[in-house]
Amino acid sequence: MLGTPTLRNVEGAVSLLDRKTSAAAAYLALEGKTSRAKLAALLWPDSQEGTARNNLSQMLRKLRLASGADLIVGRRELWLADDVRVDARVVRDLYRAGQFEAFVTSFEDVLGTFDFDDCPEFEEWLLSERERWQEWHRAALRVLAQNAGDAAASLAWAQQLLAVDPLSEEAYALVTRLQFALGDRSRALETLRACEEMLRREFQAEPTRQTQSLARLVRKGEAPSEPTVTTRSIPLSVLRPPVLVGRAREWALMEEGWSKGQGVCLVGDAGVGKSRLVQEFARAHGGDFYFECRPGDEKILYGTTTRMLRKILERYPHLAIEPWVTQQLARILPEFGPPPPPLTSDADKVRFYQAMTEVVHAAIEAGMTVLAYDDTHHFDDGSAEAQLFMWGALGWGDVNAPFRIVFNSRPQEYTSFAAQALVELVQTGRVLVIELGPLSADAVERLVASMNVPHLTSMTSTLQRYTGGNPQFLLETVKHLIETGVVEHGFPERLPPPEPVREVVTRRLGRLSPTALHTAQAAAVLRSDFTLEMVAETLRTPLLEVLPAWQELERAQVIAEDRFSHDLVYEAVEADLPSDVARALHRSAARVLERHGFSAARIARHWLEGGEPLRAAPRFRAAAEEARAALRFVEAATFLEQASTLLEANGDRDAAFDLRYLMTLDLLEEFDLGARHEASVTGLFDLARTDAQRARAWHCKALLHNRQGDRSLALEAARRGWSCAEDSGDFSVKAELSQVLNVVAPPPNEL
Repeated sequence: MLGTPTLRNVEGAVSLLDRKTSAAAAYLALEGKTSRAKLAALLWPDSQEGTARNNLSQMLRKLRLASGADLIVGRRELWLADDVRVDARVVRDLYRAGQFEAFVTSFEDVLGTFDFDDCPEFEEWLLSERERWQEWHRAALRVLAQNAGDAAASLAWAQQLLAVDPLSEEAYALVTRLQFALGDRSRALETLRACEEMLRREFQAEPTRQTQSLARLVRKGEAPSEPTVTTRSIPLSVLRPPVLVGRAREWALMEEGWSKGQGVCLVGDAGVGKSRLVQEFARAHGGDFYFECRPGDEKILYGTTTRMLRKILERYPHLAIEPWVTQQLARILPEFGPPPPPLTSDADKVRFYQAMTEVVHAAIEAGMTVLAYDDTHHFDDGSAEAQLFMWGALGWGDVNAPFRIVFNSRPQEYTSFAAQALVELVQTGRVLVIELGPLSADAVERLVASMNVPHLTSMTSTLQRYTGGNPQFLLETVKHLIETGVVEHGFPERLPPPEPVREVVTRRLGRLSPTALHTAQAAAVLRSDFTLEMVAETLRTPLLEVLPAWQELERAQVIAEDRFSHDLVYEAVEADLPSDVARALHRSAARVLERHGFSAARIARHWLEGGEPLRAAPRFRAAAEEARAALRFVEAATFLEQASTLLEANGDRDAAFDLRYLMTLDLLEEFDLGARHEASVTGLFDLARTDAQRARAWHCKALLHNRQGDRSLALEAARRGWSCAEDSGDFSVKAELSQVLNVVAPPPNEL
């Protein structure tokens, strides 16, 4: 099954296998037992079920006659006979056993050069399988290059890696490092130049900070240092310091706002301690859990609200919820069954939001007195609107209301709906904003002392200067000092410049095992919601093989409870993700999310970031339909515009025109008669190639002018569109233009 598919019998005679027999054998070898109906549908998708099953039976009969044995057995389910040996399974087991040199020697593409464009679902599986094997090939070469034992052997493996992965900055850097280690500085400089040229040519990008640092060392003739792996454990007192320090003023202000029934919003830079303060304050007032807004939520319609409702239902599993409520919630919670028909009016949307409110109200009656939100700068606009509706419906703002709201956010530009709503709430006195700054020197001293780490208190003043009093930066620095084993020797002379916390986090990530780092990278690609099972699927690695890496990430406090321990950790993992690895993981994530029925918008972005724009485009269109069904016209228009732009960039101008026309005609009129609408109409004219398309563009222009109140320009546009429609013979657009003309001018027969 690797390379050109062949069949070898016990005597050693070899025969070629035809395309579909090879496909069936490969699928059964790598996927295991499969129903006869599914295999037939995969290989003959355009045939009736009976015909496809008959074709499969005939193919199996021919295979049996050619081989003289039953190689594929079973009735309703099919599988390979026990005595059939398949090279793909043998070579796969070599990789899983860590026999990487043997794996690389035996590696070839699954089913060689066969293509299956007539079997779309099977082709999708095959492309995914080939991609997985190619990633294994790259990973095996990477391990061999890093662990060959001597630099010359390592360089040979690294050059093979670069040959099979010529767009990998990581591979270029590895080759450079090894060439320099062997004393070949001129070749190392050539490799660096080739890397820079590749990045500019392919990605219009500059090398990462790590590659730039390597380049400086090579040009200076200094040997690059190698990171050392350590297993030193971090004390619990550092993972979560036992005391909250330096926030007495802020706490008093929060109490004052709380007593008045105001919402309390903490605003501060990343790592300044907003999350800890919100959690501690909520806990002090009876709140035993909080709602997380995560990176990526801002692009997923009702992403934060969906997670919030699930958390409430998990925390209060016995809430009495009426059937109409669960029916409405099925719009975003598929576990409640098929969704009701799409929303068609504002009254429908109110009913939807009322269902959410019923759940929150029931939870408040069950004892949930605090609504605490973390990182609301990740709110999507739909969630922000829904939350404001719920808060108002539940009586928020009344000093006697049975609940209070506390949340935090980073400073942000006030362009999103959530940010604009916050400004209005502050102006009307319903929200008290408290700015959170760095810790004072005294607070840093108390924080360091509370960790109870030997030798650490002597570094307090240096830690204060280095971290600027940013609590998360300070904690990450202490973890770095402990993991590297230098804490007992005093503060090191060389650390990254103190501005970016990410530099220290990146150094900590560099001490993870390769498997743990890959696991963190897969989690970072999945972004807002991930589980151990989803990460294993994305890596296409058995769950039990990923579990030790997951546990390593938890011990290092990279991951905690199915999320990154801090946004700064997530941002560091994402920023240092090699571009080729990122694209492969995004493609794998897209397939995983499709299998599990996640939102089309989330899947679309993974296909796009995975370098598959033509797969992203239909998903963006589906996302537009989902948004429109929720009466979220702004989001729907944005998704259609993204799909149209992708199709245009990839040469399908007609499909791009159709989507932009749909966006302009049916969506923009709902919320925009200004610059965006005019730009979209201009885009239609840019894309139009036929008279029928130009007629539709003029139709949209006429409608826009009419809605803007300029009847003369509307009449001129409608007449020009009518002329194009006449030339094209397109009666549908003529009918639409007739309606416009009837409004702004005499009937067409009087023109």
